[in-house]
Amino acid sequence: MKKAIFSAALFGSAFLLFWVQFIVAKSLLPLLGGTPAVWNVCQAFFQIMLLAGYGYAAWLSDRPSLRSQFWIHGVVAIGGGLALWGQFNQVFSQSTITVDRPLMALLQILFLGVALPFFALSATAPLLQRWVSRTRLDLGKDPYVLYAASNAGSLLGVLGYPGAIEPLFSLMEQRQFWQLGYGVELLLIGACVLITWRDRNWNPSGDANNLEQFSQSKQQPGSEHFESLGDFKKLKRLESLEELTTLPEQLTTLGNAPASSKNGAVVNRLTFASEPDSSPNKPLQPTWRDRLQWALFAFLPASLSLGVTTYVTTDLAAVPLFWAIPLSLYLLTYIVAFSNWRWSAIAYPLSIASLPLLVTPLVFWSRLDGAQNLWVMLPFHWLGFAIAAFVCHQTLALIKPSVTYLTQFYFWIALGGALGGSFNAIAAPYLFPTTQEYPLILILTLLSVINSHRLPKWSWIAIGLGFGALLAGINFNHLADYWAAYCVAFGLLALIGWALQLRKTKIISAGLAIILMMQFSVGLRGEVLLIDRSFFGVNRVVRDRSRQVMSLLHGSTLHGQQSLLPQRRDRPLTYFTETGPIGEFFAGFNQSRRDRVAVLGLGIGTLASYAQPNQQWTFYEIDPTVKLIAQNPAYFNFLELSKGKVAVEIGDGRLKMQTVGDRSLDLVIMDAFSSDSIPVHLITREAIASYLNKLTDRGLIVVNITNRYLDLLPVLGAISQDLRLTAIHRWDLRILESEKAIGKTPSHWVAIARSPQDLNWLIDRPQTQWQPAPPQPPSQLWTDDRSSLLSVIRSR
Repeated sequence: MKKAIFSAALFGSAFLLFWVQFIVAKSLLPLLGGTPAVWNVCQAFFQIMLLAGYGYAAWLSDRPSLRSQFWIHGVVAIGGGLALWGQFNQVFSQSTITVDRPLMALLQILFLGVALPFFALSATAPLLQRWVSRTRLDLGKDPYVLYAASNAGSLLGVLGYPGAIEPLFSLMEQRQFWQLGYGVELLLIGACVLITWRDRNWNPSGDANNLEQFSQSKQQPGSEHFESLGDFKKLKRLESLEELTTLPEQLTTLGNAPASSKNGAVVNRLTFASEPDSSPNKPLQPTWRDRLQWALFAFLPASLSLGVTTYVTTDLAAVPLFWAIPLSLYLLTYIVAFSNWRWSAIAYPLSIASLPLLVTPLVFWSRLDGAQNLWVMLPFHWLGFAIAAFVCHQTLALIKPSVTYLTQFYFWIALGGALGGSFNAIAAPYLFPTTQEYPLILILTLLSVINSHRLPKWSWIAIGLGFGALLAGINFNHLADYWAAYCVAFGLLALIGWALQLRKTKIISAGLAIILMMQFSVGLRGEVLLIDRSFFGVNRVVRDRSRQVMSLLHGSTLHGQQSLLPQRRDRPLTYFTETGPIGEFFAGFNQSRRDRVAVLGLGIGTLASYAQPNQQWTFYEIDPTVKLIAQNPAYFNFLELSKGKVAVEIGDGRLKMQTVGDRSLDLVIMDAFSSDSIPVHLITREAIASYLNKLTDRGLIVVNITNRYLDLLPVLGAISQDLRLTAIHRWDLRILESEKAIGKTPSHWVAIARSPQDLNWLIDRPQTQWQPAPPQPPSQLWTDDRSSLLSVIRSR
């Protein structure tokens, strides 16, 4: 019963910790246009709070008086509950964010809304495990077994959210249930306090004695103790693939011993410490080198998790499903690494040896700017991340300290995780003009593994290829010439070779690979005039003199294009050509003398070329950088050439539309692209209904649903059915070679009206290709609380 109570408390705290991350991030997405950076910032914030919680737990557990520990943590936990009940729902349902300082505004909302309860929960796990180790309970002899309950709660919180919680409950209901769960957790913590007090060990050195007795009882022949990580390195000299067959046998021999001890240190498989301790009852104290290693191998997978998440959500959508997959892989590898899994002895060296083979293509593909087969790339990126995370977590498991230093171990792991999250969410956007942190951390992971394990000789060729791919993808316009890129590459390689004391043959092989890889261009076609990275993504302006066009790319998606020829400067290109769906639409719409138009999404302002002198157009754009680019005549001048009156307002389109007068608009156009990532909150039932309120009786909604990976026609069809609207669409897929030559690309548009008569002028056109949207089942309906991306993913 006592074990069940402790397990339930640890399970509950972990479940609540991960569940609230999804609740908060999804609540905040609409405030910032659905940008993938929202998840990264939320993760960085939660990792910082986790670090603070573990630091507090380490400080509190060092206090000699259990009574004072109970009182202090009780006040903190109850204070978190009071803060939760006072403002949790209000902060996340009523807050607004100004886009000029999105990062600070987002952090402020997170701090006010969830900081204290999250802080209290994050400290609960290490404190409970430390408290139970100070009791006479059998569980106190090896509190590491409580990892199972904590890990189960973490995994259920991650996988259960997109699988069950999100589809079944609204955000308001989820917040209410989370508050209730926090109250139950407070009761469980109170029960654990009572158990700890009643069964406490009165011997001041009881911890060490218990651990020593437990360690000796578990001693088995063949178990060993390594005095430093250097001793362990001697075990793993992977000079060739053939040596992989001997390493599993060596590790299996050690792994068969459930625990081993020396000087009172209890370990899972192998214990590392830099200094022996002559005291028979005192565990070995970790050195600063040990602590930095803990932080490093926690930093790497934390950063990679956010890096691969950004890679995925940039081209799809920032939704919990694609947040959960990398996070669940992160947790699974962590669980496996600390679970005494018998196959780890084989999986670990194989993962180390395969890492160069995986990292090289991942780095190369991450630097490609063109369209890729995402359904081939996604599993490969997730696999590469899973193996890299497993190697890092398994290394942590092998170098973890004794139970006495459990809270220190927690703290340094949390520090590494917080640094990893902060690096991706806060530092990287200021340090790198593009998303270079993902391939950079991939290479850093490989180098960290190299420093701990000797890899096969051929792996250095792979490492050189990875460096070459990374450096070839970096924009070196600020360097004098391309040879400067080689100097940077070889300078880095020489520094690494000196630091790791590599042989000349390895330096030469890696250097030749760099030369080979940097002969290939992975950049865009044309001259890059501007690269600007903001909170909302990476924007690039590219001039292609061979085709005489200037292009804006947001991530990997063409955001707009304008001809460089003076006689064609005012002609719309790409998705917006006069012979395409939107051109046909305006050919009829502009004859109806309707004059007020709102556009959600600016791009380069191409749609403004359709504005007439009597019309008032207002563009709503979430990214201030896009506005600056579109209004810079050195790049684009569609806004300047427009015949109508054009205004641009910064902010989320749906939120800004709330300030528009009811029944004042004749047309709402939705063109809110972000690297093919769909801001889900813009196309829900509630969103479409709010746009209708701003339209006149004959007002229309037109949506650009052109997308490489998602088919949004079923969603808009289901919304139209539910609201009793009429929806028609045209998919302009077949493009003539002559049309391609002048800049036309395939596009898919949907037009929505209250009455079929308001769209007859499109349907009745001679040789029209506009068709009614097909009927849809209710399951395709998206609302603010429920939306399923799986149902609209294209199969090819």
